[in-house]
Amino acid sequence: MVINKVRNPVEPVATASRVALGGALALIAIGVAAAVFGSNDAFGFGGIQAACLNVPSALTHFHGNGGTLLGLRPGTTTFADSFNICATNPSTSQRLLLSLTQIPGYLLFIAMAALVVRLARTASRSGVYRVSVARQIQVVAWTLVIGAIVSTGVEAGASRALFDSMSSYHSGFQALLDFWNFPLITVFVALGLLTFARIVSLGVRMREENEGTI
Repeated sequence: MVINKVRNPVEPVATASRVALGGALALIAIGVAAAVFGSNDAFGFGGIQAACLNVPSALTHFHGNGGTLLGLRPGTTTFADSFNICATNPSTSQRLLLSLTQIPGYLLFIAMAALVVRLARTASRSGVYRVSVARQIQVVAWTLVIGAIVSTGVEAGASRALFDSMSSYHSGFQALLDFWNFPLITVFVALGLLTFARIVSLGVRMREENEGTI
C-alpha cells in the first residue's frame, strides 16, 4: 500500500518567505560591506555617489521649451512624470534624509517576511485551523497595513525635507501629499488577510463544537 505524502498546506508561501527574508538580509549585508569599503553606497551612506531624489512633476516649473522624444507621430505629445534632482556633495543631514526615503520600506519588507516565516512554521506544525494561526494572520495583516502607511508616510516626509534642502522653493503640505504614494492596494490586501483570519477562527470554533458533540 502506497501512502502519498501530504504536501505542506502553506506552500509555496513558506518557501517564498524564507527565500525573501534570506535574500533581503543578504543584500543588506552586501550593501553595508560595499559602503564600508567604499565601492558603493548603502541607504545614502558610503561611496562617492550624490544624493538624488525623484521629484513629482507637480513640484516642477518650466521656463522655455522642454525636452521631447524623437520620432513622435503628428498629434502626439509628451509629459514628464517626474524628475531627478541631486546634491553632488550631500551633507550628513541630506544623507540621513536620503536614508529615510529608503530604509522604512526595507524594514517593513523584512518584518513581513519574518512574520510570514513564523506563520508558515506554525501552520505546518500544528495545522491551519488553529487559534494561534488565526492570531498570527491578524498580526501579519495589522503589521502590513500600519507598517505600509507609516513607512510610506515617513519616506514622503523625508523626501519633502530633502527636496527643501536642495531647492529655494519651500514646499508646503501639498508637497508631502505629492511625495506620498498611499498604499491603497496594500490596505485592501491587509483587509483580505483580516477576513481570512476571521474565517480560520470560525473554522476552529466549528471544529471544536463538532468534536464536543461526538
